[in-house]
Amino acid sequence: MRSPKEKDAVGTNGSDRREFMKKVASLAVYSSPMISLLAGSSQSAWADCPDGSSEGGEIPPTAPGPRSVIDTIVAGVNADTSRQAIQMGFFLSNQCVDGMTLRVWDAAGANPVTIVDLMTEVANNAVGDMVLIASSGFAAIDSPAPDFIMDNLIPVSYLAAGSLTWEWSGIVYWRVCWGGAGYTGSTAVSPENDSDGSVAPPFSGGLPSASLSGLYYEPYDGGGGEAEEATPGYGNSTSSSTDYNFTTGAAVLTNNAGETATLPVTLQMFVVE
Repeated sequence: MRSPKEKDAVGTNGSDRREFMKKVASLAVYSSPMISLLAGSSQSAWADCPDGSSEGGEIPPTAPGPRSVIDTIVAGVNADTSRQAIQMGFFLSNQCVDGMTLRVWDAAGANPVTIVDLMTEVANNAVGDMVLIASSGFAAIDSPAPDFIMDNLIPVSYLAAGSLTWEWSGIVYWRVCWGGAGYTGSTAVSPENDSDGSVAPPFSGGLPSASLSGLYYEPYDGGGGEAEEATPGYGNSTSSSTDYNFTTGAAVLTNNAGETATLPVTLQMFVVE
């Protein structure tokens, strides 16, 4: 198992991260039990959007859930919590975001706040492509340009412990929980993306907001294996405690156009009198 610093060198570099995801996902696409079950169908299981649209035309009776993950969360930049960003990553091709919702929950798994309801589609949806959702405060100062603007911020009171869900029509397809024992809410998630339907236990820390770091999904088997050891079904959720970690340096974010930027140090203005 690599050290956190070694993991971060792969996990937070935009171009390396996308290439890594593409290589490993190619193993998962053809070995996932769900994909094998549907292999005889004329439809690709991942080509059909939950909103009813389909690149293949005809919709199967039961469309599979979106195979995308909450890749990186930045809850603030240098203690400015008006500058927030959430990056989604695709682990299978032809994923859809139109109709998806991001919601955040408090430490008890209650009082949900809708971060964004996505009403349009992105241009790029290949394996390894990202979708950047950020606050207007982030968009005004930081880079890269987000694909969507948050309707609401993650409340400051939710940063110590809480949960973020990626949903469609009430179904939670991805979830990350943080705060360790301080989080007492639901850890439930669709078994399509998590074999036991739970992301417990939560990540031990809170969401980072005081520096340039972020909480990111570690793209490794079981949250720590080598790329070559990725198992069938790679990209599935295991638990928030093993799937997520802090970036050891400034977070690297990528938008759907492939533009990548490292969070900068906030410039200070000095006036000489």
